[in-house]
Amino acid sequence: MTYSAQDYYDADNAMDQALENWEAGIEPYEKVEQAESALSSVITYLRANGTMPKTRHEMLEDTLDLLYPEAASREIVTYEGERYQRRFRPLKRGKGGGVVKWEKSWSLVLKMSYE
Repeated sequence: MTYSAQDYYDADNAMDQALENWEAGIEPYEKVEQAESALSSVITYLRANGTMPKTRHEMLEDTLDLLYPEAASREIVTYEGERYQRRFRPLKRGKGGGVVKWEKSWSLVLKMSYE
């Protein structure tokens, strides 16, 4: 499926509306999750084809993913003189409580000075 910038604005507005309706008690949270998933799909598509530019951090994460595809959670790697830590967090849980989808990210490890 292809998406346009208009699809992004529509999905973003749908997400805002779903949140408002959930906060007002009009709709279940499931509607928010559906809107969030739709918005995520549009953003992923637009960034993949270059319509929506990636942030510097997203480009860095792409590079680190390519260089260290097998990095384990909490593993620290060095790239261009900086240290980064791989993190995995539960993104979505199933009805039984088990993790269905994981969020992967890289974070800069701050240098500690010991005096």
